[in-house]
Amino acid sequence: MQHAQLLLDNGRKYLTAIDELLAVQPKTTTWEDSEEEEAWNKKVVEMKLKIKLLYAEFDNGKYFLEECYAIDAKSTLIDNYETKIRQYKKYLQLFIEHLNEYRLVRTNPAMN
Repeated sequence: MQHAQLLLDNGRKYLTAIDELLAVQPKTTTWEDSEEEEAWNKKVVEMKLKIKLLYAEFDNGKYFLEECYAIDAKSTLIDNYETKIRQYKKYLQLFIEHLNEYRLVRTNPAMN
């Protein structure tokens, strides 16, 4: 159960990091990426990788990984880094909810 708790702790930490990223998102008015925007986009890419690695550490994480790949596969002009990281956040919240239930069932024999 320590493993599940570690996954929960990291998941919550990543949710906080996503909120922080979204709070400081650069606003550009041109089609050209600014250095600030490129740095922000790089942080988003790194966060997405951390989330994928988190899912890979869980036995049934492949289902969440599939959603990440589906999000990344949708490549349109409208789907920018902000849109994708918000979608990642939604699935990370579901993952944490799932882990909480998983831990509860595993630690409470009456629920098995």
